[in-house]
Amino acid sequence: MSSGDAYVERRGAYDRRTDVYPSSIEGPSTGSSTRTDAETQSTNVEAISEWKPATVATRRRKKQKLSAFLGSSDAAKTVREKIGLYAQYDAPVLICGETGVGKELVAKELHKKSNRANQPFVPVNAAAIPETLAGSELFGHSKGAFTGADSSRKGAFEEAGKGVLLLDEIGDLPSAIQAHLLRVLDTNTLTPIGSSKTISTKCRVVCATNVDLRQAQETDCFRTDLFYRLNVLNIHVPALRERGDDIIEIAEQFIATNEIEHLRNVKLTPKSCDVLLSHSFPGNVRELRNLILRAIVHTEDGEIHPEHIVFEQQGSKEPTLVKVGDAKKLVSHYFVLRALRKSGGNVKKAAEYAGVSRDVIYSTLKELEIPKDLPGKKLADTLEGICNEGKHLFDGC
Repeated sequence: MSSGDAYVERRGAYDRRTDVYPSSIEGPSTGSSTRTDAETQSTNVEAISEWKPATVATRRRKKQKLSAFLGSSDAAKTVREKIGLYAQYDAPVLICGETGVGKELVAKELHKKSNRANQPFVPVNAAAIPETLAGSELFGHSKGAFTGADSSRKGAFEEAGKGVLLLDEIGDLPSAIQAHLLRVLDTNTLTPIGSSKTISTKCRVVCATNVDLRQAQETDCFRTDLFYRLNVLNIHVPALRERGDDIIEIAEQFIATNEIEHLRNVKLTPKSCDVLLSHSFPGNVRELRNLILRAIVHTEDGEIHPEHIVFEQQGSKEPTLVKVGDAKKLVSHYFVLRALRKSGGNVKKAAEYAGVSRDVIYSTLKELEIPKDLPGKKLADTLEGICNEGKHLFDGC
């Protein structure tokens, strides 16, 4: 296998190599997001009213030859245009978008269309790297650099060589490593842990994130100087609900390339297309892929009907009944926690935002069993989760 065909995926202490670039459209990371009814009915309502059954067969014959990032919408075209333009240069690219929209696919397309296509593509999930191993994972280490380092190891930068290094979920990179990454980007050199040897790096760095890095700067979770170093060229990958009829095109691609070979000629009926277009797809392309695979398994006449399309958490649900006293406490907790999150954990500022005393802030943290000294991002994540639980509870009332 030539180095040009190498697709190297780093997972902990081992590498997995394959000769084939994935043709399906998948997002690289997991997560969840909450959508309101208004959002659900936003962009796709117009697409439903304009839907014509004959376009299904037409689309099936029309192939996207230029990019694996499918779609005829203006949003999809903009992404493909940026991929084609940015592929010509070596500057860093920051790919932003919700979880599941296909950010890693965009990064692979950038690599595939660039003059580095014959060099390795190395993706690293920053969120999955333990903080104690992040330096070794990215920059490598020498033998005996730390306990358990029985041999030297190349880091992701060295493995990428003259190819492309994708730092996925860059917003979750440990703060201690962010400073090292900034220096590597500024000098194009790195020093493996435990070594005095300086190594030149010539790889192109592409980053992806579903986190608002500007907001992360306000809470000191992400370095401002690193953000400006990475945000040279920017590609925003739109959510699936913003792409109209692209939903049907991508669904048909999943049907044509699904794992069950004898079911690759299954067709979507016009009514099933309407059902797909009316959904908000909080899980984006990844959710659509799973939905289509479930539907394919249940087809009997070679067609996917509305009853075959079963959304996750679908069905009626009894509303949650909340007592007035509990509701008051929940509202109080919610606004205190939201103020704390806005202040980045600064109790004095949070008290000013919420219009309460600092004692109320401390009392709330104690009631929710949240340590007062919980640092930076961990505190923000904890508060965000609790705030979302509060909103979900009232949504169910």
